Amino acid sequence: MGRPEHPSIRAFALAPGMLPTRLAADTRGDGATGYSDDDPDLRRLAPDSVALPAATMLYLTSGRADWLSGRLVVLSTALSLM
Repeated sequence: MGRPEHPSIRAFALAPGMLPTRLAADTRGDGATGYSDDDPDLRRLAPDSVALPAATMLYLTSGRADWLSGRLVVLSTALSLM
């Protein structure tokens, strides 16, 4: 990896995980419609919480994970536990 042109700029690509959204509910394939946070079938399809990518973004902006700059971050656990 070469020297970055602007080393003070940090850039991250973040995959938010499998979140229980209306889109996830619509892709279950069982013909069911509607969306509910406590739907057990939806929880099996999309087990992650919006808190995980939110906490990850906060951690990435803290400066403690600058070593991840320029990389894709895909997590199923809190980044601070790494």
